[in-house]
Amino acid sequence: MRKYLAPLLFLILTIHASFQCNECIDRPSTKLDDSRNWFPLKGKTAIDFVSSNGTIRTFPVRVVDTTNTYEQCVSKGTYYSMEKIEVHLTIDTTLGTYNSISFGLSNVYELYVQGTYDSTFPYPKFDRWYNVFSRAGKDMYVIALNNYRLNNTTYPRVIILKSAYLNPMLDSIILARNYGIAGFKYKGVRYALP
Repeated sequence: MRKYLAPLLFLILTIHASFQCNECIDRPSTKLDDSRNWFPLKGKTAIDFVSSNGTIRTFPVRVVDTTNTYEQCVSKGTYYSMEKIEVHLTIDTTLGTYNSISFGLSNVYELYVQGTYDSTFPYPKFDRWYNVFSRAGKDMYVIALNNYRLNNTTYPRVIILKSAYLNPMLDSIILARNYGIAGFKYKGVRYALP
């Protein structure tokens, strides 16, 4: 009888614990503050860039600027909302590759950037930068500059994202406050806003 008592008690405690309701955690809704100004691209479907050899090239862009609502606690029926901006710039789709730059801004001053190049299956190459705003100026791959001149425009605040790879196809990305993607270097050619 004793050898059945311990497993039986364990089974009863496990079943009892599984029916306990976890206490809900209230999450506040988040709205993007002035970090939204880094991506004023809502409604755009393409962006023109001038290459370092002087030709204008149009790149397709997809912008999602939305507020998502998530269920927070089923038993209470509470919800929280979170604003987010996603930007996806397609750089190249030739030769079976799909090279792009993607941005995700989903919490106050939390920016995630991914550069995808040489995306041939099964091993595409990625450059990823997390927490860009908090790392700017503190990291050799995330450089913060003021009054940065690119072509004929001086940008008051700029963040340059550098690749960690040697001789990458996507060398760098330049973000400018109130402009969005101000430029990038791809396959040795610099592209900048006109």
